[in-house]
Amino acid sequence: MTPDGYLNVKREDQNMRAYVAFCISAVTLLVCCVAGAGAEAGVGVGAGALPAISIYTDKADYYAYDVMHVGLSIFNDVQREVVLKIWLELPSGDVRIIVNAAVTLPPLSYDNPTLLSFTLPPLENGTYTWHASLSDGSGVLCEDSVVWRFLGAKVEKWAVLVGIADYVGWMNDLEYTDDDALDMRTALINGGWQADHIRLLLDDDADKPEVVAALLWLAANADPDDIALFFFSGHGTYGVDVPPRDEADGYDEYICTHEFADIRDDELAALLDRVKARTVVIIDSCFSGGMAKRRQAKTLAKEHVALKDGFDKDVAAENRIVLMACDDDEYSYEYSFLKNGVFTFFIVRGLEGYADATNDGYVSAEECFFFANPRVRYLTSLSQNPQMFDGYEGELELVVV
Repeated sequence: MTPDGYLNVKREDQNMRAYVAFCISAVTLLVCCVAGAGAEAGVGVGAGALPAISIYTDKADYYAYDVMHVGLSIFNDVQREVVLKIWLELPSGDVRIIVNAAVTLPPLSYDNPTLLSFTLPPLENGTYTWHASLSDGSGVLCEDSVVWRFLGAKVEKWAVLVGIADYVGWMNDLEYTDDDALDMRTALINGGWQADHIRLLLDDDADKPEVVAALLWLAANADPDDIALFFFSGHGTYGVDVPPRDEADGYDEYICTHEFADIRDDELAALLDRVKARTVVIIDSCFSGGMAKRRQAKTLAKEHVALKDGFDKDVAAENRIVLMACDDDEYSYEYSFLKNGVFTFFIVRGLEGYADATNDGYVSAEECFFFANPRVRYLTSLSQNPQMFDGYEGELELVVV
């Protein structure tokens, strides 16, 4: 059997040619197996019942570089001369014939779930159909098909979660910000994220060099097809705008690292710009709408300035969603009866499935916000008003529920 005898493949279709080439050697083995099975099954001749054929795959959905297993079953009760045909129907409706061979089919029950096993190259996204049939001079004796989908590049999800409750010294400690990060991690893993794709930085592991290194790790690992998430729960503050002087209100907003080296809005924006994946930023700190927890505010002791040019405007970008715990000049609170920051508490509940407004089995970043926003506002008597910037077209699905 040679490829030219059985394949109709466009010369420019390099990926499909590679795909079909994987199949040929395996189908050659099939013909040998079917023909050779007569030695074990015994040979009988007669009219018999019609044979049956079944073709199937090991799953319904595949991504580039997944290993695909195609199985084939044949039941036949008498020896007969047949034509075995296997072909692949593409999303376009075009057909690629894999094998079209005359074989002597012995009496046998044949089932091989890994008849074809190969790594899928990048293909056109869409629905494909495997077909298999047995025929003779009278026509088609039996036929079967199985539908599967090619979904393109596999989406991976990467996250950096920072929660700082124990700050340098003792005057500025918080209660539940480390719990915020831990609860976010649990919600993500329960929603399908891989544990080894999540960097968790708590307390004294969250000095500025460690946070910066984690964001660079995020940028290095998250491909454009992936989803990246940066979560921060801790103190937020502000300071006089430093070059580049780009704040309309004259103040930069900061997230406070463990040792108070701090990361200002412009620095965080530059780090996030390195991440080419679709990105969600969640910041539960004071002034987070521009960048304060019993009811304790996630802020450092200083005069409260009416900020008007916030954190979200600095880190906003195309293909990025920014969820902020409060407005530009507001505090973000944590409550002892929640054992979380108020905003994080409801974001986590949303990720657990309560935010699935469309009942489609997925929770998006947008659904999380619309679930959390009214509940935070109600529980804080409108003193904390979460903010969202959405630079992503459509909804960005975060977890499976």
